[in-house]
Amino acid sequence: MDLHRPTWTTAKEAWSWWFAGLGNATSGLPMDLDARLERARVFIDAHHADPIDLDLIARCAFMSRYHFLRRFRRAYGATPHQYLTRARLKHARRLLLETELSVAQICFEVGFQSQGSFTSLFARHMGHPPGRYRARRFAVLASPAAQPPPIAAVPWCFYSMHQQRSAT
Repeated sequence: MDLHRPTWTTAKEAWSWWFAGLGNATSGLPMDLDARLERARVFIDAHHADPIDLDLIARCAFMSRYHFLRRFRRAYGATPHQYLTRARLKHARRLLLETELSVAQICFEVGFQSQGSFTSLFARHMGHPPGRYRARRFAVLASPAAQPPPIAAVPWCFYSMHQQRSAT
């Protein structure tokens, strides 16, 4: 007699045993959808510099990759890849302003595999390539007439365009 497989007398007992096993298998998992999506978002934020892909992030949320992709986009307004790219660019912007690392070092530090793709993505999102972004930011801060942006939440590219218009 097999000790690991119980004997059932009815189909109802068999299905009850099977469904009870499902509950035991998932009892330690966060079953709330929002909690699982938040867990994945926190994972992306914590590991944005690592080579992570959709399958790994979806496993972190205990979902299939396709279901996770749809749910994440609906919850956060961006695909996991778009969110990951934004997190990497945000970290790169901070490193450009706070460190003396070269653009190539920052590129690989934040998780990009190609300096060319990093530079083009950075320019598309920030309005300037990384080197010019760093130089313009420090040139503005070093000028005696420079004033800090009135609101910290205003993107630098928008603020600099506004300053150019008001100077003319």
